[in-house]
Amino acid sequence: PVNYGAAVIDAWKTPQKALGPATGSTTDIVSLGQGGSIVLIFDVPIKDGPSYDFAVFENGFNDSFLELAFVEVSSDGEHFLRFDCAYLGTEPLGAFAYQDTSLIGGLAGKYRAAYGTPFDLAELANREQVLEGETDLNDIRYIRIIDVTGDGSTFDSFGNPIYAPFPTTESAGFDLEAVGVINN
Repeated sequence: PVNYGAAVIDAWKTPQKALGPATGSTTDIVSLGQGGSIVLIFDVPIKDGPSYDFAVFENGFNDSFLELAFVEVSSDGEHFLRFDCAYLGTEPLGAFAYQDTSLIGGLAGKYRAAYGTPFDLAELANREQVLEGETDLNDIRYIRIIDVTGDGSTFDSFGNPIYAPFPTTESAGFDLEAVGVINN
């Protein structure tokens, strides 16, 4: 399921392009639009293994033009658990402004096309949902990607505003190419 946000045209609304392996292509994507989201469903569950368990691929065309997204996981498709994230930038960015990647942690889109942002399920092990059995880190079947609207109206885990290139048009927001599974 996809909930498209603002400023994305129909040409970029092809969710099937987020399926299959990451190719490094900047056009083989689904654009979520500003504030949009998508849920990917996995028949074979992702498991908490050694080190990183999956990676999320965006189509950034260089190392510093970065559109960002929150990442959430679920065992049942109803109860999602968001990875903590930190954003230390302090200034709004223009539509084609560049990011300093050293100021970004725990957000998808930190790396250019063909370099996925890795996530480790072990980071969620002490969360209440996991401890109470609502989310099983060895049975993750759903990943939700939520675009960070780059105008500072969304916040990191510490209450800091997050900035990304804004406003963008046509393929606005996070452009998902793929989710690469490492441990299943």
